[in-house]
Amino acid sequence: MDKEGKCISNTIINLENELRKNNAYALEEFWNKISKEGTPLIEDISDDDHVLVTFIYRAECPIKNVLLIASITSEEKDTKNLVMSNLLNTDLWYKTYKVRNDIYSFYYFMKDYPIDNPSESYDNSCIPDKYNDCKLIFNKDENNIYSEENIYSYFKAPKAEEFIWIKKRANALTGAFHEHSIYSDRLKEDIRIWVYLPYNYSNDREPYNLLTALDGWEFINNESMPISNILDNLLYNKKIPPTMAVLIDTDKGFEYRLEKLKCNDDFAFFIAEELMQWIRERYNVSKDKSKNIITGFSLGGLMSTYVAIKYPEIFENVLCQSGSFWSAPKIEDEDIITKELKNILPLKIYFNVGVLERKETMISINRKLESLLKEKSYDFYYEEFKGGHDYLCWGEKLAEGLIYLIGKTQ
Repeated sequence: MDKEGKCISNTIINLENELRKNNAYALEEFWNKISKEGTPLIEDISDDDHVLVTFIYRAECPIKNVLLIASITSEEKDTKNLVMSNLLNTDLWYKTYKVRNDIYSFYYFMKDYPIDNPSESYDNSCIPDKYNDCKLIFNKDENNIYSEENIYSYFKAPKAEEFIWIKKRANALTGAFHEHSIYSDRLKEDIRIWVYLPYNYSNDREPYNLLTALDGWEFINNESMPISNILDNLLYNKKIPPTMAVLIDTDKGFEYRLEKLKCNDDFAFFIAEELMQWIRERYNVSKDKSKNIITGFSLGGLMSTYVAIKYPEIFENVLCQSGSFWSAPKIEDEDIITKELKNILPLKIYFNVGVLERKETMISINRKLESLLKEKSYDFYYEEFKGGHDYLCWGEKLAEGLIYLIGKTQ
């Protein structure tokens, strides 16, 4: 720690000392090493539960500043706290944190941010770490928020658990996706959906379990949470019964998500009535509520919980990830989710939140929900996973949630 209490990397200290000695080759040697070994820099400290992580950005031309946006910085509300330090007017910018040694975290850079005048126009592109091969790639899709390709970087701390369910396995039998568009009379718009059918799907067998997922485009196109791999693997390993899925596209911009996923009764009706009717007319899917699961993350997690609360006769199982319960509408000074769950509904619930998420708006509210469910004797499982409010852990935890909710007893 320095005099201001900031974490300092020994690697950066040593480099600075060499530069102050006018070592003309020190910076070039540093960049050569970084090119071979990659970033971020991870250094051990005298703490078995934490490591020192230093993020590095190399400026290709003179810039005013660089911001580091990462899961581990979620508590830093002041933009100035996100600004990286420049090393002695070189092309090297850095920022160091003491972090848990068992986490995953996404991150990216933003340069030339108008800190003193945020309304000023600037290049708001998300810049990935050029020295880190670990990337999250969001493909371009003109039909939703990804009108341009976005690339984030991520890092895995030394003791972070290995993910097993999201990885494609050579021996797993692969299911298939079918894209459709449904016109909703209630919403007065077309809704894009995808239907996942497991390998060897048949209309002549016992009806399939049904997983209904909000944020559908993400589950197909985000390599950290590929629902096809997850379901293929779970089915191949006989962890869940034969299950198909319907994925709903809700990624049409932040305002659209706020409108549709913030406990919207019309959108809930579309899911529970119009969409379910459409699915049941065309596919061999069970009408047994105990075999139906609804899931989503963030606002999608809030909405999936709300839909199950409104229609428990259709969805008995709720799989909510990093649910944004803080944004739930209030009735008489009590949010609608808490108010309804006090009625002891016939629901089975798996929900989680990341240890790196905001304590006040995310972790504390999810813990209060855990206390309520325990008090009312719900069948539920609550977990705080080793990550933040991002995609890195949601895929693996989706698999674990499905095993808890509908897993086959061996």
